[in-house]
Amino acid sequence: MTQHRKTVWIAISVAASLLVAATGYAASDADIEAWRAAAQDAIGQAHSVGADQWTHTDMVLAEESYRIGNYDLAKARADTAREKTLALKNLAGVSGRLSSVESTASAALATAQRAEAKADRAEANSRNALEQARQADLLAKQAKDTADRAPASSPAIREGTLSSSAAPSAPRETALKDAYFDYDSSAVRADARDALLTNAQWLKANADVAVTIEGHCDERGTAEYNLALGQRRAQAARDVLVAAGIPPERIATISYGKERPFVLGHDESAWRWNRRAHFVAGTAPGPQVSSAR
Repeated sequence: MTQHRKTVWIAISVAASLLVAATGYAASDADIEAWRAAAQDAIGQAHSVGADQWTHTDMVLAEESYRIGNYDLAKARADTAREKTLALKNLAGVSGRLSSVESTASAALATAQRAEAKADRAEANSRNALEQARQADLLAKQAKDTADRAPASSPAIREGTLSSSAAPSAPRETALKDAYFDYDSSAVRADARDALLTNAQWLKANADVAVTIEGHCDERGTAEYNLALGQRRAQAARDVLVAAGIPPERIATISYGKERPFVLGHDESAWRWNRRAHFVAGTAPGPQVSSAR
């Protein structure tokens, strides 16, 4: 009888141990699920305020941590990304309107409206006329944006490659052609090379003309990435001209990234025209300034 009671007590002890273990395991699963849900919610909130555009690195770390199951770190990174984004947006919204900048914006906007009205009256189908009207409108908008953001943002200076002693000259109409690029690429295509070699012949025939090559991109990707890509495209076009015999001191480069689209639109029919190296003749470089957001 004693042996039997001993066996029963052992069985009860084992069962109790298993019950405790099972209960602890269930609690751990519940905790993990709660952590996962909290991390998922934090990532969602960060996306909702646009953190993937403003603090891309933090969002990449948050999502990678979530993928490997490190939910605490994922939540912390997502919370950081959300807080940084809100702070940056608040900073960008600081109003420091300057009367002189507003006057410049109004004058540029009036210039754009006059250029557009003139194009409408003449029913101009000239690409150069449309480019001038578009550039004037963009200058007006950029000047007004500068007034709205000042002093929260500062201009980013892009590098010119001509000698700083070169005298500035006014832009002139030329037969210089744009060179177009594939998506996310600065490799010179065959048709772009033909256009660049044609430009080289024109520059040889007009040896007194300096030229600035503008690098442009379509609207996809961040402003910082597209500024770098635009610079690579301008540099690639410059390399072809130098290889064709154009003195490098006659050529300046600048990148506008995605800030100055030639064709407005949100699909490939517009994007294909915005991935380009554009030539402006008669412009001396000096330091050139482009406002980047």
